[in-house]
Amino acid sequence: MEHQDIEKVASNALSEFTRDRMCLINGGTGNLLEANGRFFIATCYHVAEEFFKEGSYRYVILRRNERIKKNDLKLLTYKDKEIDVALIEVHATLSGYPTYKLNNIEVIEIFDMEKFDKTNIVVSGNPDELSKNKHGLGILYTPFIFTTLPEASKLPCSDFLYCKYPMARDVIENQSGRRMKLPTAGGLSGAFMLKQREFAGPKEQIWTPDIMKVVAIQHRWDKESYIKGTNIKYLIQLLKECGAA
Repeated sequence: MEHQDIEKVASNALSEFTRDRMCLINGGTGNLLEANGRFFIATCYHVAEEFFKEGSYRYVILRRNERIKKNDLKLLTYKDKEIDVALIEVHATLSGYPTYKLNNIEVIEIFDMEKFDKTNIVVSGNPDELSKNKHGLGILYTPFIFTTLPEASKLPCSDFLYCKYPMARDVIENQSGRRMKLPTAGGLSGAFMLKQREFAGPKEQIWTPDIMKVVAIQHRWDKESYIKGTNIKYLIQLLKECGAA
């Protein structure tokens, strides 16, 4: 198999890895997480706050269209709207859905001390723009996986990571190789941002998801050129507060 073909297979495998662990929560994105034998959805506080409003949304939707009722979910703890991270506990069976584990997370205490050379950032979420009404039968949501780089004009700081999200120019779609415009980032809130280092091991191991580590949670964008993520260390703090880490 040619190296280019191997990279495409690897990219597809990593996309499937993130999609399996992703869920839709009121037009935002959640991530299934298991820690200390307990199951959670990690997302942004502003996404969780809207979901738990009285008379608001009734379900979280998983990949195979399985639904978790609001009554089986609890907004356990969160950080304020500036940090914008929340932890929802799941009190329902996930029917064998894969989850992120703590070993899929890498805490970088201070982003601006990290060298992001030879590093991609993979963002996996549910942009509103890709949703479609299927003839009155419900909304079809299309998961979106985007590989990007830290934004040079917005240097990372301790709490936040800024990455390129160019709206003014085309990007290359991985499967087809065609040029396309990025969807607006509305709906990406809560998406995990994963650090993917350049792979230097044997080519037969290139697909392994262990080469990606969650480092941030996307929660803002400037509607022009970059998205912004909160340091994953705050999610780990929340897990520690509730005895799950």
